[in-house]
Formats: sequence, C-alpha cells, structure tokens
Amino acid sequence: MGGKPPCGYRILSMMNRTRFWAILLVCLFPFQASAALFEDTDARRSILDLRARMNEKADKSAMLELSKQNELLRQEVDRLRGQIEVLTNELR
Repeated sequence: MGGKPPCGYRILSMMNRTRFWAILLVCLFPFQASAALFEDTDARRSILDLRARMNEKADKSAMLELSKQNELLRQEVDRLRGQIEVLTNELR
C-alpha cells in the first residue's frame, strides 16, 4: 500500500480531474443563481415596503394639508358670517 497511489487517484487522471471540477462547478452554479434570486426577491420586497411607507407618509401629509386648508376656510366662513350679521344689523 505504501508505493501505489490510492485507487481514486489512478482513475482520475489530470484531465478527468479538470472535467470533474468543471462539472461540479456547473452543477453548483444554479444553486448560487437561485440564492441570488432569493436575495433579489427580498430586495424587491424591501423596496416595495419602503415605497408603501413613503406613499402612506405622502398621503398623511396631503391629508394634513387639506385639513389645514379646511380649517382656514371654516375660519373665513365664520368671519364672513360675522360681517353679514353686522351689516344686517346696520340696515335695521
């Protein structure tokens, strides 16, 4: 046993070893591609979540602005009603 190389090394010559590693790499490549696909899916999901949050904030901001405008209009209506009441009293 000491002088002869193990049986596996005799079978795999240099060319066969190269082919073996090439086939092994080709077989493992789809797993790496699918792992990258999952990472890409996670990234897309994160981007969509971020967009949704941004839209929510934009919607809340728009609602707040509309609420402020509504309050200003109510104050204006109240002021005009007061003026109408004063003018009506002056006419009597």
